[in-house]
Amino acid sequence: MRVNFILPIFVSLLLFASCSEEEIKPKSNIIVVNGRTVNISDGILINKGKYHYNEEKTGHCFRLIFVTTGIKFSSTGNLLGRGDVIIFELYSSSSSELITGVYKFDSYKSHEANTFDYGEFILGYSLTDSMCEAYDYIKDGTISVKKRANSYEIEVDCIAISDAKVTGYYSGSPYFYDWTSK
Repeated sequence: MRVNFILPIFVSLLLFASCSEEEIKPKSNIIVVNGRTVNISDGILINKGKYHYNEEKTGHCFRLIFVTTGIKFSSTGNLLGRGDVIIFELYSSSSSELITGVYKFDSYKSHEANTFDYGEFILGYSLTDSMCEAYDYIKDGTISVKKRANSYEIEVDCIAISDAKVTGYYSGSPYFYDWTSK
């Protein structure tokens, strides 16, 4: 009789443990654009400072760029090579870093902290012939940022003008450029 009582409990515990392990899977550095997976090889974060014409707003502009293998970013801002590129401009309340929080798309371009007003993806970009396979601009969505020391964890959940779904995840220490004096 005891065996019949213990066996279901044991099976339940095994099922619970296996579900928990599946939920702990490490996330990959990818962006999915309308079903197409873009494997991110590098992240670039550029501090652009405040826009001169909008000094009263609270946000400091940071350009966040994700690229695939084959794309290199020069310190002057040029994209070199061939691959996929995803770009966002986010506004942080800090003048030196993107702070932890949820950044919401702002079509009014208010430059307020915790917003972003620009995003685009360029798939199959080639500098040599100035062509690409697909591109579009973001029209809505959120970008969640978690910062720990020099490392970021970023989740993207956006919609493009063409209604393409743009979702993804990045974890790492992006290359950082300070262009506040430019």
